[in-house]
Amino acid sequence: MARIHQLHRRYGDRVAAATGEPIDPPLAITLRDRLTEGGHPELASTVEQLRVVEPCRCSEPDCRSFYTIPAHRIRRGWGRSGETIPLAPGLAVDVVDGTIVALEILQDQSVGT
Repeated sequence: MARIHQLHRRYGDRVAAATGEPIDPPLAITLRDRLTEGGHPELASTVEQLRVVEPCRCSEPDCRSFYTIPAHRIRRGWGRSGETIPLAPGLAVDVVDGTIVALEILQDQSVGT
């Protein structure tokens, strides 16, 4: 399955400080609904606990993606159990070991971003 963009690609070793901010409420509702409709109720039940920890640093101009855990932790487990679950055009979640580790969001996506 094609990924929306290379979420893990970064520039240098820059790492943003963790903000720990909750995700936008309209986005949380959309995610929860899409995950439930897509047959992922266990992931849908975790949406309210998601936090913006680090922004994506790809070169896509419309990218509004972010990590929900530090990016360096994702790389360790991605090869073992990582998957991207598309939810809508321009919207997907990256999951490692049953945990949402990143949201892939393009700006032209109207999901409350």
